[in-house]
Parts: sequence; C-alpha cells; structure tokens
Amino acid sequence: MRRTELLPEIRMMRFEKAYYGWQEQRLTQDEAAYLPGVCERAFRTHQERLPKEPALAGISDMEEANRYIAEIYLPDCNEEFAAAPPEAGDVFVPRAGGDPDHILCGTIPERLIMTIA
Repeated sequence: MRRTELLPEIRMMRFEKAYYGWQEQRLTQDEAAYLPGVCERAFRTHQERLPKEPALAGISDMEEANRYIAEIYLPDCNEEFAAAPPEAGDVFVPRAGGDPDHILCGTIPERLIMTIA
C-alpha cells in the first residue's frame, strides 16, 4: 500500500477513535487537545500546497489558477477527505418545544426607586 493510500486510513482511524470516545464521554483531556492539532496541521498543509500546485502545473495567471483550483485541486481534496456517514438518515432532530425567540432569553423585572438626597 502506498503512503498516499495509507494516510487517509490512519486519519479515519484517529477520527473514529476520537469520535467514539467523545460519544461515550471517555475522551481524555490529552485526546481532546490532540484533535485541534490534527485540524491545524491539515489546514497548514493545504496552505503550503495551494500556491505550489498551480505553479508545478505550469500555471502563471490568476484566471488559470482559479480554474485549476475549482476543477482539479478542490475535487481532489474532497475525494481525499470525504467519508460516508456511519448511519443512514437525517441527523437533525425536531426542536423540543418552546418559542425559539425565548429559548436563550431571560428577563428579570427590576424596579427603580428614585431617591432624592
């Protein structure tokens, strides 16, 4: 197996471990701290790759670079990171009642007393 085929599998194993740990509420502080690092490294990798790849493809103007990114770079990234959901169906649940305008709103009646000194 080539390294490029192995890396997505390793990423998925790490994600599944963290995700199921979070679901079972047994994610340690170290594991939780590790997760943002994975995201930051992936983002940094793409920040470094993005300017270089169009140049390696011989692209020198902005219009060609934008076309390259839309037609080649982004579909490749989407293919690399795409994953099927673990369960079929809708992940959204209906709201459990209450007026949405007042769910996170509280009012405290106060009475002002004016004193003349």
